[in-house]
Amino acid sequence: MFVPTSYGLGLAMALGALCCWGSWSVTLVLASERMAFQQYYLNFTISFLLTGIIVGNLGGSLGSGGDNYDFITPYWEEVLTGHEYQ
Repeated sequence: MFVPTSYGLGLAMALGALCCWGSWSVTLVLASERMAFQQYYLNFTISFLLTGIIVGNLGGSLGSGGDNYDFITPYWEEVLTGHEYQ
């Protein structure tokens, strides 16, 4: 997991997230003349999901801070037994 190591880097990441926060409303206004809302919503949702998965997997494997999660861990065993896999 990537954990900012300095105040400046943490602030830059927070400002980057703040700039991306308004992406829904800005792109909706820009796309409203060219496509229907339903098509826009589906397109935005799928692209947001895929981007989150890609960035989460890449960013989650960088750095040395935070918790490490092994994607090979048997998830269903954790869910069914209610115990964390060791």
